[in-house]
Amino acid sequence: MAKRRISKTRKLSRPVSAARGGKRQAAEAELATAIEAFQAGRLEAAQRAAAAVLDWQPANPVALHLLGVIARRAGDAATAADFLGRAVAAEPGYANAYNDLGGALFDLGRLEDAANAHERGLELLPDDVGQTMNLGNVYRALGRHDDALGQYQKALDLAPGLAGARVSIGMIKRAQGDAAGALKYLRPAAAAEPEMAVAQANLGKALLETGDAAAAEPVLARATGLAPDDAETWFFLGTARRSLDDKAGALAAFEAATAAAPGYARAWNNRGFVLDELDRLEDAVAAYESALAADPGFADAMVNLGNARREQGSLDDALALYERALAAAPGRADAASNAALVQHAVPGATPDAILQRHRTWEAAIGALLRGAWPDHANDRDPERRLKVGLVSADFGFHPVGYFTIGFVENHDARAFEITGYCGRPPDAMTERFMAVADNWVDTQAMTDADLAERIAADGIDVLFDLSGHTTNHRLLAFARKPAPVQISWSGYPGTTGLAAMDYLISDPRHTGPGDDAHHTEALIRMPASFICYAPRDDAPPVGPAPALENGHVTFGSFSNPSKINAPLLALWARVLEAVPDSRLLLIYKYLDAPSNRTRILDALAEAGIDAGRVTIEGKCPPERFLEGYNRIDIALDTAPYSGGATTCEALWMGVPVITLPGDSFASRHALSLLTAAGMAEFVAADEADYVAKAAALADDAAGLQTLRGALRARMAASPLCDAEAFTAALSTAIRDAWRAWCQG
Repeated sequence: MAKRRISKTRKLSRPVSAARGGKRQAAEAELATAIEAFQAGRLEAAQRAAAAVLDWQPANPVALHLLGVIARRAGDAATAADFLGRAVAAEPGYANAYNDLGGALFDLGRLEDAANAHERGLELLPDDVGQTMNLGNVYRALGRHDDALGQYQKALDLAPGLAGARVSIGMIKRAQGDAAGALKYLRPAAAAEPEMAVAQANLGKALLETGDAAAAEPVLARATGLAPDDAETWFFLGTARRSLDDKAGALAAFEAATAAAPGYARAWNNRGFVLDELDRLEDAVAAYESALAADPGFADAMVNLGNARREQGSLDDALALYERALAAAPGRADAASNAALVQHAVPGATPDAILQRHRTWEAAIGALLRGAWPDHANDRDPERRLKVGLVSADFGFHPVGYFTIGFVENHDARAFEITGYCGRPPDAMTERFMAVADNWVDTQAMTDADLAERIAADGIDVLFDLSGHTTNHRLLAFARKPAPVQISWSGYPGTTGLAAMDYLISDPRHTGPGDDAHHTEALIRMPASFICYAPRDDAPPVGPAPALENGHVTFGSFSNPSKINAPLLALWARVLEAVPDSRLLLIYKYLDAPSNRTRILDALAEAGIDAGRVTIEGKCPPERFLEGYNRIDIALDTAPYSGGATTCEALWMGVPVITLPGDSFASRHALSLLTAAGMAEFVAADEADYVAKAAALADDAAGLQTLRGALRARMAASPLCDAEAFTAALSTAIRDAWRAWCQG
């Protein structure tokens, strides 16, 4: 920020006076002494001499001016304003005193009075560049940006080489959201003044705001070198480095920001986010807590801390934090969505409780957008070729990719024109989607409103949501009802709660005859499964049963730690107790965080399971994740949030999955998938049956090996992987939904 300039000593000139005599001579002598001492930097001596002048001439404007300047330098703005006010009262034509009076009033936060003082000073000296800049600063502080721009431009006209004026104009342009316009002023300012920290900092910030993180990073780094205590510039440098995927550099910058300003909540929050990305979960929690200590009402930090608590398995804490965020910022769709998602994993959560969470999202957020629903003018021909849109940030190596590629690759191009609205950078799986879609739209830079407008402009007839309330969802676009028929599918375990969502793709196992009331959408039940699984082309071959080499059975679960709760650990302990020589292998991101390791091992130890029988590992590279299944003999499903993609991956790698379904959609994933794959024998009726089925499989090592060699072929030949049959069934459902809309 451009600094306000204080009048220099050379401007402390005495106004013409007719006073004569001894007092006058004594006062002039003391005044000369005061000015000389001030110029030499001996402020105490200058103050004493100026005060002595007032003993003879209480209204001496120069002495009053000098005392005001000295008081302001000492940080006493109130005393400064008093002296300077008396100076201009004694000599109304004293232009330079008005400048310093304006500065003191600015320091006191009396912005209107400061503006009046500078305006009066400029009436007396219209071409005073310093006072012109200072008045611009006051206007900017008042939010009078156009007036401020006028003053800065005037200063630039008076002094074309004045970099400070260019910087100030650039700062206002940035504040107005015109970062590109700001660059026109900031680039020449930074070039002219390479050692001016404020010029370099604002140039770097504007470059970042235009999306050019690569150009911004070295400029911001230079600025932090010039002003190492500027916390905001460190913050922007961290943001630039994170955009460039330099996580270590970003963390160092955010650490510097919090060191420079320990109460900088946004820097603590971003520091936590980078620590989270670096898999330092406990440190991320501490950073988020510091953000909230600095700003207890900071909703971003509440949401992020809630997410971290979820990854620690502390679901009640996570829900409480999301609710706090919603209380602090009622429109936070992410907080409401995260609460809805977490509710599926809460032990004992009923379908009614899950539904209520989703209705809360609709009441707080979706309902506010119903006024934006358009009157759809789509051609109501029930049999014409339909424009079908699919919206997701997960078109890639992701469960959504594996679950939906079969339909996209096998759809009848005569019946449907497919448009993918993609919110992620492409990978090889994304390219498969792009190769068969009729249209492909990159939505990463689009707001939800922009996306809804684009979908409507594209004339989409049937629009699929493939995310639900998961990360990077676009429910705020769906809530605007951009297409006449909207369907949720594949990416979420149950209802979205949105009034704008017409249908939910399900199957007879996920939702039985009495489950319709727990969903706000109408249910479309696929014959076999709600998805069709397409395994990775690069999946490793199925290895031999580990029990044959190890001499003991290894159970395993490769599930998110938020799905692993105390009742589930007690159930797993019963399985390990029933198979005395068995082991348990757990692999997933954050599972090896100290908080997760401790709670898992403590829960198992309380049930009598020695820690030596349990191996816990953290994040595994994607290309090696499937290989982990060659280290386990039997997979133990989670409850109440069952495994979807993990169930499919285990079966594809020859590993049977034991599951215990519950009452909710999320609890029945493995039930549905196993049934579709022709492996319902692995579905337990209750906890005792869960333990018995696991123990029976473990008791037959030879049978495990035979089963392991057969599962992939069985699965490939089953309805779970029959893309043509699934596509035919989903295509019929799409057409039926369209016909229903055409009939009004």
